[in-house]
Amino acid sequence: MKHTLAIRPVFHWTERRVRAHIAICFAAFAMLHILRRLYNTRHGTEAPISEGQILAQLREVEVSVVRDNTTKRHFAIPSAANSTKVRLYQALGLAIQRQTVPVEKDP
Repeated sequence: MKHTLAIRPVFHWTERRVRAHIAICFAAFAMLHILRRLYNTRHGTEAPISEGQILAQLREVEVSVVRDNTTKRHFAIPSAANSTKVRLYQALGLAIQRQTVPVEKDP
């Protein structure tokens, strides 16, 4: 699994920052592994998924925040979600947002 755990701290020079970088990378690796297990337990018979496939799917998740100049309100417009993304969210007990929603914008 060495290829999915790219932890080389290129831009850190102090021991404290290197240790923090490694801890963050390990936490991300553990969460990715847990998500893969949850997904494959729930949906693995349909289409098992790898860590690389999960990362590729999650890289595509986007939301655009736009402002209506007439009302001065802000809205979140989510990107389209394919069935794999929906199943990833379901594995975590989350619902993926599919429609435009108003959002509070910081002043």
